[in-house]
Amino acid sequence: MARLRLTPGLEIGIRPGETLTLGRESPDARIARHLDQYEGVSRRHLEVVVTHQTVTVADLGSLNGTCVDGSAINTPTVMGAGSHNLQLGHHAEVALDVVADQTP
Repeated sequence: MARLRLTPGLEIGIRPGETLTLGRESPDARIARHLDQYEGVSRRHLEVVVTHQTVTVADLGSLNGTCVDGSAINTPTVMGAGSHNLQLGHHAEVALDVVADQTP
């Protein structure tokens, strides 16, 4: 499981089998409203895919790129357990908390 923290008090849980698209035109209106205020965030910027085994983030060909914990990513990146900083474009930052799967 993963949890996306956009701002203090605005968190979105992502369960295994779910995919969450981040960007100015995200299907989730809360995400779209939050990211629309930042220049350099693409309409469909980043995707978070959660399975029972992994949490993967992938830049969707955005113009201004994506960084994970300060490093630019160009290919889908598997996230380890813990808290990660995602930077979309030059200014938009969100936190992604990855929780290890507790199923036996």
